[in-house]
Amino acid sequence: MKQYEDADGDTFDYGLAPGETFEPADFGEIDRSQPHIMTVLGPVEPGALGVTNLQATFVTGQDDPAATLNEIEEAGYVGINALVNLDPLRTARDADEARWLAGRCDLHLIVTTGPPAIGTNDAAAIVRDIEVGIGGSGVYPGAIVTALDSAALSASHAAHLVTGLPLIVRSEPGKRSVDLLDRLRAAGVDPRGVIVADLADEPFTLLSAGCLILLDAGGGGELHHETNATLVRAMIDAGRIDQILLGYDPKSAPAPVFIEQGSRWSWLIEQFPLLLLDAGLSALDARSLMIENPNHALTTHPPAAAGTLEETT
Repeated sequence: MKQYEDADGDTFDYGLAPGETFEPADFGEIDRSQPHIMTVLGPVEPGALGVTNLQATFVTGQDDPAATLNEIEEAGYVGINALVNLDPLRTARDADEARWLAGRCDLHLIVTTGPPAIGTNDAAAIVRDIEVGIGGSGVYPGAIVTALDSAALSASHAAHLVTGLPLIVRSEPGKRSVDLLDRLRAAGVDPRGVIVADLADEPFTLLSAGCLILLDAGGGGELHHETNATLVRAMIDAGRIDQILLGYDPKSAPAPVFIEQGSRWSWLIEQFPLLLLDAGLSALDARSLMIENPNHALTTHPPAAAGTLEETT
């Protein structure tokens, strides 16, 4: 190994020839025209998220960001690698809070956008958030979230078609699956690949139509945790493992959160997998639910540009 001298005559031994550097010529920036997952800090490769909680509200505009950061770090200590803020962000201030958190933790943080208000069919506003960042902040959403309101649903679907961002539809209390499917189809939405959240019952109707189900693993409180695990087992037995997504967010205020107290999101990986195993699932099943499925569901597939080879093949 050779030694080289700097201009001051000090000798150092890095094993580099004159003019060489340890820095790569190509930092491997992700091409947003190709499949990717959009995080608060920018796009990552599909499959890069690891264990993901799709229902973790980390931006509220009310909680102490420092306390929330402690809680996010604790979630990372127990093995969660990515958190999704399912409630759409509306302002650049909220987006800046998300960026502050993402820049200070080791987890992938993902935020969402949606129609500016219920009853508004404004696809352009959603696309604007996707192209320039939420509220012009430069923080890009990783999914579009909409209620079942027909105008909002139409706007969200139009933005989904233009951008390829995943589309998440939040159900309504007491809404039957067949009625939800009718709403989707009336808005011209193909149910295949649509993520349905907040569904209380009748998941098999949606699964048969090709929807993905985002199950609140803690829904119904502690008495229903084992029931939720049994429901997951039933869906897997029906051959629907690829359509199941998991989230957990009790929405309790984090302040003050200390490391020894844990994180409100940690239960999803510390306890629920044990209930899944007790229900008869294998470790590979649990891995699919917590890693492979969310990584696939959150991958953005940008539509091919007009006249390109991809469009014609």
